[in-house]
Amino acid sequence: MTVIGLLTFVGLWLLNVPLAAILAILAGLLTFIPNIGPVLSAIPALAMGLTVSPMTMLWVVVLYLAVQALESNLITPQIQEKAMSLPPALIIAFQLLMGSFFGLLGLALATPLLAVLMMMTRRHYLPLVRPETA
Repeated sequence: MTVIGLLTFVGLWLLNVPLAAILAILAGLLTFIPNIGPVLSAIPALAMGLTVSPMTMLWVVVLYLAVQALESNLITPQIQEKAMSLPPALIIAFQLLMGSFFGLLGLALATPLLAVLMMMTRRHYLPLVRPETA
């Protein structure tokens, strides 16, 4: 979240977009919601870029796509691999399930809840099923 916020701030500041710090904080915070958060954070940034010029708005699109590509393909996989191995298909399926049952709050909490469930399963259930792994 911090890396996304910093990269977004530097990019928006270089593009002279008004309220760059606020938009960067929003981008960092909404990174908490996988897959949808970055899109939600880009909407106000695009609007602010449009207040400068249509070309600036296009550069804001490029900035957000580049930051999101960097985060999705480099930063997040390394963090998830070191912290906990969560299969991407399981994350997306759990997000869809939680989002359909509990709306936006369910979507926001799906990945952290899945991580907790996976950790509890590994620590408490698997040693009962396979005692040799304990």
